[in-house]
Amino acid sequence: MMLMMMMMTTTRTLMCSLSSLLSLLSLSIIIIIIIIIIIIVFLLLMLVIVLLQLVPAYRAFTVDSLNKLSFLDDLPVTVDERLEYSGVSTDSGQSSVIAV
Repeated sequence: MMLMMMMMTTTRTLMCSLSSLLSLLSLSIIIIIIIIIIIIVFLLLMLVIVLLQLVPAYRAFTVDSLNKLSFLDDLPVTVDERLEYSGVSTDSGQSSVIAV
C-alpha cells in the first residue's frame, strides 16, 4: 500500500514537471514565432521603401507633401528642392516633368 502511494506521488510529480516543461516549451515557441513575424514585417517594410525609391517622382512628391521634412533617404532637403518640387503633390493627375 505504501509503495502504491509513493508511486502515485512520484507520478504526480512527474506529471507536474512535464506540464511545466510543456508550458515553458510552448512559451518559447510563441516567442520565436513573434520574433519571426517582426523580422518578416521589417523586411517587407524595407522592400516597400526600396520599391518607393524606384518611382521617379518619389522624392518630389514626398518633399512637397511633407513641409517639415528636413532629411529624406539620408540626404538633406534643400530650399531649392522645395521650390523646384512645389505643387507636385497637388498636381491632380496631370503629368509633370521632374528633374531627378
